[in-house]
Amino acid sequence: MSELVGPGALDLAPRPLAAFEIGCLARQALQAGRRGRIGAVFERSFYVSIADTEVCVGPSGLGGGPLNLRCHGSVGDWRATGLREGMAALASPHELCLPPHFVISFADAAVWTPAPPGAWSATSLGAGLAVPSENPIRRRNSRVWPNRGKVGACVMPYDFCP
Repeated sequence: MSELVGPGALDLAPRPLAAFEIGCLARQALQAGRRGRIGAVFERSFYVSIADTEVCVGPSGLGGGPLNLRCHGSVGDWRATGLREGMAALASPHELCLPPHFVISFADAAVWTPAPPGAWSATSLGAGLAVPSENPIRRRNSRVWPNRGKVGACVMPYDFCP
């Protein structure tokens, strides 16, 4: 009797998983028909490179974010599931297909969006942009580089998700 039919047969169907939350940018990247590749696989998560975006797939403990796809339950160690860097990924209308291992449905997933920023004042802005008196980067001779008074800031609008 073939090992592909009957009791104890090999199960070649992809394992279904359900996502409960999808980041706003992950949702944009996972539009139907887009193809991508698995970029990296870790114990608790893996990354899918699709549409010039890195979507992070993981469990509820991953935390919400614009690029995250958070799934119910746990698969244990993603590295032990057979997923490998470079494997194909395909987005369908409401699923991320990772043949032959998984199909992750995000049809019922809530869309994560950032909370609007809280109130701010000139004082709180000044405190947030305060320049430390010393730069922690040290030269080879262990002297501390003095701060030259330059401030770099990265500002991300809270409404970056349409």
